[in-house]
Amino acid sequence: EVVYLLLFSASWLASHGEISTETCQVQYRLVQLAAWWGLIFGILSFFSFFNFLGWLQHSPVIRIMQQATMFYYQSPRAPRSVYLSDGGVLENTGILALLQRRQR
Repeated sequence: EVVYLLLFSASWLASHGEISTETCQVQYRLVQLAAWWGLIFGILSFFSFFNFLGWLQHSPVIRIMQQATMFYYQSPRAPRSVYLSDGGVLENTGILALLQRRQR
């Protein structure tokens, strides 16, 4: 969300401010800051098994990034959230049917 706020402020400044060297430098710094924050949050998301970083697991952007890198959660504790899909055309595992019946 911080990254989106920085990018939004850079685009707002570009559309509502006068074009000058100073505003271009400010926009460049805001985009650069957003990129660094995104990189830091992206790296920290792979350590979300620590309690103080658990909030990173709930970001949809982070979940998509972890799926794209085929990240597998490995910890003695269960994850805070689980991504569950129907598998496309046919669900092969039966997990969705069990969850609908609320059984183990």
